[in-house]
Amino acid sequence: MKKYLESLPQDIKELVRICSQISTKNNANAYLVGGFVRDLILGVPNFDLDIVIEGEGIKFAEELALCLCAKLVRHKRFGTATILLKHHFKIDIATARKEHYPHPGSLPVVSPGELHDDLFRRDFTINALAIKINKNDFGSFVDLFQGRKDLENKKIRILHDLSFIDDPTRILRAIRFKERYNFSFEKNTSVLLKSAVKKKMLEKVEPQRLRDEIILMLKEKEPFKHIRSLQKNAGLGFINAHLGLSKETSSLFVSLKKELAWFNSKFPHHRQIDAWLVYLTALTEKLP
Repeated sequence: MKKYLESLPQDIKELVRICSQISTKNNANAYLVGGFVRDLILGVPNFDLDIVIEGEGIKFAEELALCLCAKLVRHKRFGTATILLKHHFKIDIATARKEHYPHPGSLPVVSPGELHDDLFRRDFTINALAIKINKNDFGSFVDLFQGRKDLENKKIRILHDLSFIDDPTRILRAIRFKERYNFSFEKNTSVLLKSAVKKKMLEKVEPQRLRDEIILMLKEKEPFKHIRSLQKNAGLGFINAHLGLSKETSSLFVSLKKELAWFNSKFPHHRQIDAWLVYLTALTEKLP
C-alpha cells in the first residue's frame, strides 16, 4: 500500500505523517480505514481521512487537533471525534470498537474492541479495509473479509446476514455505492436486501436518519440515477406513500442539472446553491 500512499497530494501525505508520529509516540496502533482506503485503491479522489485507533481515539484526536490548530468535535458516546480542516476537509477518528443493536433500526451500543471488531461492524466488505500507519509497519494492508477482491469484481457485499436488519439504512447505502461505482450486488446480499425491504425494515428507522441518507443520494453526481435505483430496489413508499417517479421527473432533473451548472460557471464567486435541496423540491413537487 505504500505506493498508493505515495500517490497522495503532498498536504494529505503530511497529515498521514503527523498521524503516524503521534500514534508511534503513544504506542497506539493507528489505521487508515473505510471509504478513504476504498477510494485510494479505486483511484477516486477522497481526501477525508478516516482513522481507527486501537486505544483512546478521542485522546489521539485531541493531540492531533492541537498539533494542526484545528477545530475538534467530540462524540463521546461512540468514542469518536472529527477534526475540521480548511476547505471543508475533515479527519474522522474512532476508537476501535464492537457494536451490538438493541433492536432493529436502533443506534448501536458500542464497547472498546480491536481492529477486527471495528472492521466487522462495517456495512460492506469494500469499506472494511485498513492500512496501518505506525512507523514500524507503515503501509501494511489489512483485508480480513476479501474487500479488495470485491472491489476488483465490482461487488457490494455485506459482512453478515443480519446487516440490513441491524441497520436498515445500509439498504440505502448499498444502493448509493452500487450506483456511484457502477457495481452490482453480490447474490446473497441482493437476496437479503430484498428480504429486508419486504419486511419494511426502513420504516423502523428514525426519520432523521433516512433524511440524511436521502440527502447523500441527492448530493451524488447523478442524483436521479440513484433515486431511480432506490425506487427499483426498495420503493419510495417509506418516504411518502404518494411519492413516485415519471418521465417528467427525469426531464426535470436533467434540466435542473444544466441550470445549476450554468449558475456555478456564471457566478463562481457566489455562494453555491444547495443542489440537493433543489433536487428534493423537484422530487416532491407533485405530492399532495
